[in-house]
Amino acid sequence: MVILLLYMKREKQLNDRKSYTGTKPAISSALANTPCAEFGVGGILEKFDAALGASYDLNTYKDHVQHFEVDREFTSRPSSRLPHSILEPYIEHNDDFGTAYAHLCRRYWRPITDFKEYLHDSEEHDQHTRQSLFSKTFRTVPPRRVWDLRANRVVEWYWRDLNKYLWAISHAWMDVKERTDVWTPINGYQWPVPIPKDSNLDLIRIEMLNLGADYVWLDVLCLRQPGGPGEHLRMEEWKDDVPTIGWAYRRAQKVVYYFSGLGRPLSFKPGDFESDRCWFNRAWTLQEITPIMITGGETANNGMMEEVVQRRFNEQLQALQKMQRNNSVLDILSHMRDRVSTNPVDRIAGLAYLLDSTHLPTYDAEQSEESAWVAFMNAMGPWSRVELLFFHPEPGNGSKYWHPSWNQAMANKLPFRGKVRRVGNVGRTEETDSDWHEGPYIDSGYVQGLADVSKEGGDRQGELIIRDHTGEPHTFKILASHEYPIPDGSYVLLGAVTRCDLELDFEYVDMIHWAAGHRQDDKFKKWSVFSMVNAEEGRRLRDLRIAKPRVRTFLC
Repeated sequence: MVILLLYMKREKQLNDRKSYTGTKPAISSALANTPCAEFGVGGILEKFDAALGASYDLNTYKDHVQHFEVDREFTSRPSSRLPHSILEPYIEHNDDFGTAYAHLCRRYWRPITDFKEYLHDSEEHDQHTRQSLFSKTFRTVPPRRVWDLRANRVVEWYWRDLNKYLWAISHAWMDVKERTDVWTPINGYQWPVPIPKDSNLDLIRIEMLNLGADYVWLDVLCLRQPGGPGEHLRMEEWKDDVPTIGWAYRRAQKVVYYFSGLGRPLSFKPGDFESDRCWFNRAWTLQEITPIMITGGETANNGMMEEVVQRRFNEQLQALQKMQRNNSVLDILSHMRDRVSTNPVDRIAGLAYLLDSTHLPTYDAEQSEESAWVAFMNAMGPWSRVELLFFHPEPGNGSKYWHPSWNQAMANKLPFRGKVRRVGNVGRTEETDSDWHEGPYIDSGYVQGLADVSKEGGDRQGELIIRDHTGEPHTFKILASHEYPIPDGSYVLLGAVTRCDLELDFEYVDMIHWAAGHRQDDKFKKWSVFSMVNAEEGRRLRDLRIAKPRVRTFLC
């Protein structure tokens, strides 16, 4: 009996992916692929009426008896609302019905003058947004294209129905030997679409429709891929489009995950976790984590995978979701360090939305990793940059001392912070290429006991000795939660502040986290970092009023 139930469940999963069971006015692929010229204006109107009035079997033209739950804007017959002057260009340009349906089925209720004005304004706004992408004022730029599931066509962003939410698909890219390039009318044959050899875009579409999606962002369909008649446009488009990939996942209503390859069933074996092609090991998928993860594709068996594999799969997913909740720069960098990408700079580009960039650096596939990292650091949000000042344990060996080079960030073990408590910010003056911190400042503090790193693991405890305004010394217990040596000696000290501290009188600053360094050309040259052993030591230091509470210090 149990075996029969499992078999029936398996059959239902397969059937749900092969046929559309919902009530959205989705047209068949055959109808979408038919040129408008074959119908003429009258025929187009008839097809609109039929599509919006009764459900279609997505594999045939035959109508079902079941009726659609028609949206409010579909309550009038489109034949009375679509002027010939709107439809004729689709015939003249030899567009297919899917294109016309994607453009018009949600807008036929607009008066003709309003429709043309609306289209012009939408296109103009979209172009302006993309032109402003790198002006350091825009970071919430949507993708250039989306997949309209009802029409089965990829359309420009401004053609979407404003009342419908965007979904996204996350998937593992198969090895090139296991992929095939598909030429499809879905994207207007603009470029070959790389998908697994055993995958099918029509089945993916049906599954997404059955899940409730209207518009989907899928990279192979919506981001121009190599090849095709528009190949000369790809690199220029990628400058804008690659940085905005994270937007699709950050703003998507839901994300569907194909962990074993696009459109393929979820099936992991023990060795899959070590593969460079594993979803958990790809750089781009790190920014695609969401709190609620929908698994796409039918499962290979009811147990999905062996128990030990299932346990590891769940543990890795939970670790990623914990990373997202903690929102720690160091934790995110640690996760990215273990991932791979076809182009090395992709690991940096994939961090933009994870680390709250104030603007999006342009994507340049030919750029060196270090130069891409410098551009990214300049764009990173000040509340994220400050974490590197106060918690990365050693001076940078790249363009700046206050933050690590890309090589350091990827090569060295980074301290784990857990749930992040914001510690102020590191601001930036773009015109002079200057970075600065504003917060507690101590001219001279003597640090001792943190030079010995011979013992592995655990925190190292030491002392901070500071003289007050009368010259009397005060000793505080401090610790270093890292393995970088801090030689005994006097240091200039910068203190961290919490986000709420910035809005309160500085007598409430906790003074727990400190960066130690020296003055160089009137700037702070970082050496390392340490913390008070507890909040009480921080309060004791604060109450002595030895530290200057709010000093803007420029950083080397």
